[in-house]
Amino acid sequence: MRVAGVCCRSRFRRSAAAHRRVGAPRKTFYRRHLWIASLAGLCLLSVTIPLAYCILRRSTFYAGLALTVPVVSYFALIHLLPVSWRARWPRELVVACLFTSGTFLAIWTANHESLYSLWAPALLFFVLCWTNCTAIETWEWERNVLSQDSAPSRFTRWAARRIAYIGLGIACLAAVLTGMALAPVGFSGAVLVSGVVLALVAARRQYLPMNLLRVSVDLALCTPLLVLIFPLGK
Repeated sequence: MRVAGVCCRSRFRRSAAAHRRVGAPRKTFYRRHLWIASLAGLCLLSVTIPLAYCILRRSTFYAGLALTVPVVSYFALIHLLPVSWRARWPRELVVACLFTSGTFLAIWTANHESLYSLWAPALLFFVLCWTNCTAIETWEWERNVLSQDSAPSRFTRWAARRIAYIGLGIACLAAVLTGMALAPVGFSGAVLVSGVVLALVAARRQYLPMNLLRVSVDLALCTPLLVLIFPLGK
C-alpha cells in the first residue's frame, strides 16, 4: 500500500500586527481539530482496509498492513509530543523513508523483483521526497514568521538553503544511474525533470507567494505524468 498524505491548503489573511504563530496554518488546523480528523481517518480506514483486502494481492495487502505500524507511530509522536521536541530531529527523513517503503514495498511484493533491481530507483525516490518535504517545511516556517519552538531541525534548515544545488544533484544522479543501467530510463527521466524543476523553483522562490510556492514544489513531483504521455523507454 502506498503511504498517502492529505494536505489542506487554505488562504489566510496576514495580521496587521507582526505576531508570531505556533505553526503553519495547515498544521494548526489539524492540531486544533485533532479528534475530528482522527475520527474521519478511522472511518476512512474502515472502508479502505476491506476494499484493499478484496482488490490487492494478499502479499501486498499484508505488507501494507505491516507498514501501518511505523506510520501510526510517526503520527502519534508528531501530534502527542510537545511542539519544541518535534523540531529536534529531521522528521523529513522519516517521512521520505515511509513514502519510499510504501511505494517500493508494493512493487517488490507484487512483482517479486529482486531488491538489487529496486535500490537505485528507491534511492532516487527517497531523495526526491526528502527534498520536497524539506523545502515545504522550511519555507513555510520562514514565510509565516513562526516561533523558534516550531523551527525545523538545523539539518533541515541547512538543506533548505541548498535546495537548488540538491535539485541539480538529483538530476545528475538520475542521469548517472541510468547510464549505469541501474534505473529505468522512464523513471530516471521523470526524476531528472523533477530535480531541475525543484532547482528552478528554489532559485525563484523569493518572487512566489507561499501558496504558489508550495504547490510548485508538489507539482515538481508529478513529472511521471509526462512519462505516461511521452514514453522514454523501459
